[in-house]
Amino acid sequence: MKKLWLKEQNGKLNVSLSFRYIFEKDYGKVTINLAAVSTFRVFLNGEFLFAGPSRTAKGYSAIHRFTMDIKAGDILTADVCNYYINAFYPVKEEGFFACELTCENALIADTGAFNAYILTDRVEKTQRINFQRSFTEAYEMHACRTQHYLGKELFPKAELKEVQGNILTQIDYPYCAWNRMAADGVLEYGSIRYSNAPNALKQWVFEKMDKELVQGYPKDEWEIRLSDEVLRMRFYAEQGEKSALGKDEYALYSFPRNLTGFVTFAVEAEEDCELLATFDELIWDEFFSHPLFVGEEKWQARPLIFNRMRVCNAVMYRLKKGSYTLTFSEPYTLQYLKIACTKGKARVVGMPQMLLMQNDDAYGVQFSHSNEKLQAVFEAGRHSLSQNAFD
Repeated sequence: MKKLWLKEQNGKLNVSLSFRYIFEKDYGKVTINLAAVSTFRVFLNGEFLFAGPSRTAKGYSAIHRFTMDIKAGDILTADVCNYYINAFYPVKEEGFFACELTCENALIADTGAFNAYILTDRVEKTQRINFQRSFTEAYEMHACRTQHYLGKELFPKAELKEVQGNILTQIDYPYCAWNRMAADGVLEYGSIRYSNAPNALKQWVFEKMDKELVQGYPKDEWEIRLSDEVLRMRFYAEQGEKSALGKDEYALYSFPRNLTGFVTFAVEAEEDCELLATFDELIWDEFFSHPLFVGEEKWQARPLIFNRMRVCNAVMYRLKKGSYTLTFSEPYTLQYLKIACTKGKARVVGMPQMLLMQNDDAYGVQFSHSNEKLQAVFEAGRHSLSQNAFD
């Protein structure tokens, strides 16, 4: 397959492109064969289809296959982000997008038939999540990306060139249904205050970059300093519920259990606003009694500590007034999600959901025992296996 990428990357890191194709007639069953570096998500008419890539050896990329029903006017879109950094999760490889669309084994379109756009709504110069992962996510959105997925011209077109890219390989990877699981509800509403006092959690922020060992943008180039923003925030729970979050208000959501995948939620920005989502696998009730943090100011709220695992579990959206469906570009593992409105006013419509990134074969294993604790251990192990054996 032909591999294409941005003609002039000029040393930029964390570059996001979108590739869009409009089908001209009814085809019935169409198979997409797709490979890309570093990460990608695929949509049909604005609806999420699948994401990747599956893990391979360095220098190789898996060809992902997906079959769908196609009619005239349907729009297929693939968002691809190339980080071009050294890490344990994405390795440093040249970005590319490659795709072929076939019907009854006949070629409909290849990579060159897609229109390419630069996704300028994602902020490129941000901090690393940690050394294992890539860059934190931050967005400046003037309109919902769904409009782009439905054919509206929102982003500048990209000039492309053919690139060498990785060796493409066919692999028999497990099927993922990409089911959704919604949050159970809101655990807590409250208000936010700010403090510039030293915060001991600062020592757990990954922010030192160099050109060789730890690649990324140096701190003085960051356009948004997520960790610094979150570390200033103090949370105070309040009684009652809120239909919308005003300035310096938050809602804490709980999912049924730890899940891995892509967080997605709908937002009605009633005015221009800024939303900051933080998340973790647990509520760290022992935080204020931890020897490192006994001197910290105690907020009157459940302690969801965004960098408890020494990672920056935070995503920021700056939104113009309007309706949005927001989907994280990276998969994360979490049970608790806090959405804070730090500017303007916004309403989260319904419950946030997780697009489950898992190997569903793990649930073929059956075990039943009258001991509830033993059964719970088995279920937890099965969930963990499904999430860690996605590919």
